[in-house]
Amino acid sequence: MKRLNRIILINWYLIEGLEIPVKGNIAFVGPNGSGKSSILDAIQTVLTGANKRYLSLNAGAGEHGTRKLWEYCLGYMYDPNEAEIENLRPPRDEAQTYIALSFRDTETHEETCVGIGISAYRSREEEIIEGRFIIPNMSVTRQTFLEKTPAGFVPKPWKQLKEELRRKYKDFTDISTAERFVAEMVAKLSRETVSRFDHKKFLRNFKNAITFSPIKNPTDFVRWYVLEHKPVKMEHFRKSLKNYQFIREKTQRVKKRIDELEKIDKQCNEIINSERNALEYAWVVYSVRFDRKKQEIETLQQDIEKLQQQIDKAIESSKHLETQIELLNQEFIEKKAQLESSDVTMKIKALQAEIKSKQQSLRTVTAAINKVTDVLREASYILDGEQHLPKKIVPILKQAQELSNRLLQNESPDGILVQEGGSPDTMTGQPQGIAPTRTNDIVGAILYGCPLWPRNFRPPVLEGLKNTVLPQADYLKTKLESLVIQENEQHKEAQMLRESISLLEQGDAPLNENTWALIKLLKAHNIQSTPLCDMIDVPEQHERWRVAIESYLGGLREALLVDSERLEEAVKIYRRHYLNFKGCHIINTKQTAKWIERYDSLAKRIETENADAKAYINRIMGELTCVESEAELLKYDQAITADCLLHKSGTITAMYERDAMIGRTQRQKQLEQKRKRLGGVFGSLEETKKVKQEVTELVRLFTRLQYGLSDMTQKPSTLLQTQQNTRQEIQNHQNEIKALAQQQDESGIKSRIAAIEKALRVAKNERAKCQEQDRKATREKAAKDEKLSTLKTEQAKTQSYRDQYASKEGFDLERATKKRDKLKGSTESAEKLRKKNTTRAENLKNSVRDSINEHQIRYHDERLEGEQSHEQLEQYIKNTLKELKDSELAHYEKDAEKALREASISFRAEFVGQLKAGFDEIERHLNELNHHLKTRSFNQEYYSFVKKPNPEFADILELVKSYSREDQANVGGLFDPEQSPNTQHNNAIEKIRQALEEETTHSFEDYRHYYNFEVKMKDEEGRILGSLSHRLKKGSGGENQAPFYVAIGAALAATYLIRKNPDGKLTGGMSLAVFDEAFSKLDVGNTISCLGFMKDLGLQILLAAPDEKHGLLSEMIDTIINVTRDGDALHISPEFPTEKGQAFLSADNPYESI
Repeated sequence: MKRLNRIILINWYLIEGLEIPVKGNIAFVGPNGSGKSSILDAIQTVLTGANKRYLSLNAGAGEHGTRKLWEYCLGYMYDPNEAEIENLRPPRDEAQTYIALSFRDTETHEETCVGIGISAYRSREEEIIEGRFIIPNMSVTRQTFLEKTPAGFVPKPWKQLKEELRRKYKDFTDISTAERFVAEMVAKLSRETVSRFDHKKFLRNFKNAITFSPIKNPTDFVRWYVLEHKPVKMEHFRKSLKNYQFIREKTQRVKKRIDELEKIDKQCNEIINSERNALEYAWVVYSVRFDRKKQEIETLQQDIEKLQQQIDKAIESSKHLETQIELLNQEFIEKKAQLESSDVTMKIKALQAEIKSKQQSLRTVTAAINKVTDVLREASYILDGEQHLPKKIVPILKQAQELSNRLLQNESPDGILVQEGGSPDTMTGQPQGIAPTRTNDIVGAILYGCPLWPRNFRPPVLEGLKNTVLPQADYLKTKLESLVIQENEQHKEAQMLRESISLLEQGDAPLNENTWALIKLLKAHNIQSTPLCDMIDVPEQHERWRVAIESYLGGLREALLVDSERLEEAVKIYRRHYLNFKGCHIINTKQTAKWIERYDSLAKRIETENADAKAYINRIMGELTCVESEAELLKYDQAITADCLLHKSGTITAMYERDAMIGRTQRQKQLEQKRKRLGGVFGSLEETKKVKQEVTELVRLFTRLQYGLSDMTQKPSTLLQTQQNTRQEIQNHQNEIKALAQQQDESGIKSRIAAIEKALRVAKNERAKCQEQDRKATREKAAKDEKLSTLKTEQAKTQSYRDQYASKEGFDLERATKKRDKLKGSTESAEKLRKKNTTRAENLKNSVRDSINEHQIRYHDERLEGEQSHEQLEQYIKNTLKELKDSELAHYEKDAEKALREASISFRAEFVGQLKAGFDEIERHLNELNHHLKTRSFNQEYYSFVKKPNPEFADILELVKSYSREDQANVGGLFDPEQSPNTQHNNAIEKIRQALEEETTHSFEDYRHYYNFEVKMKDEEGRILGSLSHRLKKGSGGENQAPFYVAIGAALAATYLIRKNPDGKLTGGMSLAVFDEAFSKLDVGNTISCLGFMKDLGLQILLAAPDEKHGLLSEMIDTIINVTRDGDALHISPEFPTEKGQAFLSADNPYESI
């Protein structure tokens, strides 16, 4: 036998370099998380060649085992129950790891070393397998893998180590692949070369042992831990099925293609009929239209002849009237010249020209006077803002308002002041009479200081406006500027109140902008800071001291509290950006423990649950005594009253009262106060806007007034005088014109001129009528001529179209004539029928084209390229139909028959054979297990595995057996349900057929599922005691799982080919059985029995167990390795119980006597 006797670990987990001597059965004992599994993982890493297919690191953790090889090499520490463990020791940045196992032959005492070299780097998060090595008949130690340096012992680089081992050990072997390494290792550690055990079977059973977990029933155990996973390869069968189905689909596809093309061909015939009908109906349309055009032309020609007669008659009448008008014009000119040659007429014209000039002058003077009126009106508007004006200018403005009102009451519609005693003249629009009224006299006197001004009137208004009112414009501008400043300040105050209210509504204190900015800056660096005002409060019983507390603390209420561990970092950040946060405060929480509490001070009026806040308040206010009277205020060095009177530093001062900020409970009251104050600010703001608007309007009016007064370039008295003189002159000229008109000649010249004018008007009207008749008839004739020309053109086109349709192929004149007679000359019906047939033909053509396009795409036919005519498409259809019917269809039907035959033969030859081979494998494994179990009892019981068919797959199993018994099992319907005969295997064939059509894996593809398994238990006399499944339903957990451990041991013994000599001595090679957290669910009795059973099988047991199993394992285990972890240090100490000590422990064990 070849037993493990030494374990060497270099840079593995927390181990820098360790050599562990072992003998016999081995147990790693220690608490959970101590590192037991890490050593077992090192052993299985070597024995599997680091093949990840078989590697199950930290198997005892079950689903939680997520360890990686490179993590072990770099020394990563994990413990789900101890989160802080990762911070105890940083992992290695890089590591050269070696794991070596030494096996000693119990007969020759020679050692064989197998090992692995791994390198890992923290930056790659992946291990590199440098080498897998075997050193037969030689022993190695920890020093073999280390070299001494000034810094201590360090692992040798793999290349250096490999060269040294090659030079030192001639049989040294370095193997690159994991599978070949395991095969060579098994060969070296087998009993003899000729009886080496199967390395693949070893890997499977080794993994089963180390990953073994509680099993619910014997069937699962045999399927997953005994039998090898060798599913039936269905790919070939699926390929055969797909081949047949492909050919059959091709056949169906050809048939379907023929059907589609025949339908398209039928549509082509319908297109021919529709086009012929459309052609004949088109001929009907143009034939009827030609006859109608002909009739319209004849009617139009008659109308044109009548219009030409009307035109000739109108031209003749116009010529006669033209002669008459010419004679009347000559007489009119003679009479007019005779009349205009008199002196009276010339004088009247001269006077009328003079009147026109005077009226223009009058309008200019009146406009200037109206400007004076506008100035007075503007001045009166200023009085609307009397409350904003200096009192000294109000009387003058009221005088202007009075004059403006009087002028407006005497103003005529055209803006001229009306004089009393006359009515407007019909020609000039001016009043009659020359005497001015009292109104104009008064206006002139008051406005311009004329001699007509009465003595009891005040000084002139315009002079007062210029000298007294206008200088007050600067006063109003200054007032407007102050109002603008006041409005901006109120806006700013309102904005500040809104921001403060927003913060209070969110529950935040109304902090200074710099304080908020500093809080955000610290938060960006993951430093939490809280203002002092949020951490303290004034209790209700001390509410009357709130104002004093708020006022005394002032800006310190916004001082920030930061965790003492982050304080230095926060101060560095503050210092770096202090220019942006001047005036902010950070409390030194590293010193708060020194600030003791003082009694009877203002600090006692504040409550807080935060120790740092409480200490800071004690520091600031701890020596400030609360007093009520002036005598008490003077008594203490530092004292304060509730009404904010402070005695400090030898002086007494009244503090400014501050708004409440401390305490979240006070925020609601403060919020209500702020909202009320904001309402008041909004009211004041609206009032300021109103006053500003009024003052702005006054400034505008003053500007206009100034402009109006500066625009007066003439004296108002001169303007009034000029106005009066001009009116008088116009009146005089009008009187002269009337007198001259009466002196004109009464000889009858005017009467004759009037008669001539009348005769001219009559003649011209008649001439215009004749000319209009001529034009109207001419226009109408031209329109009809144009229409006639159009009709003739249309008639020619219609005839051309009619003849064109008649000449087309397929046209039948007789059928077309019948259609015309049937429609009774209705072009509308004929056109509808033509369009209907044309549309139908086009739709059918489009349908044919689309169908052919789809057909080509569906069947990948690329014979048609580019745009094709309908005739070409018809020819393509006929040719393709002939080709498909004559060749492809027959060819595919033959191929389908052949594919069905080949697929069925393939299924009979391979599928059934693979399942039968699997069933033979089941029989062999069960015989091998039972061979090791039949001579070894467990708790006075003998176990044996039996099988029985799985009812779920009984029909397929019967099919396989049927094939074994008969030369032919009829499975013809496997690939084609239509060909399936009515046999007893139809259900099985249908299941297989459905599975072949699906891509997913089915359980019946795994030969292990065709049988269920049971463990039969017999006594020493061969009597059956029952089955394990029956016992599982009522027994304890330990009793349930023990037989499975027995079976695992038997499977390993069978794998290692352990045999008993005739003298009873066990022989074999390596016999290592590794269990992680083994027997944890077994009771003491079953644990002892299992260990004894495996020892009897000749297995070398290596397991990991918790501390509480130490005493129990001591009597059965030869090497106990205690594993403990203290922080980041791993302690390993081996123990070797003596035979005498084990006997003593066994004698004290109550289960040994059972």
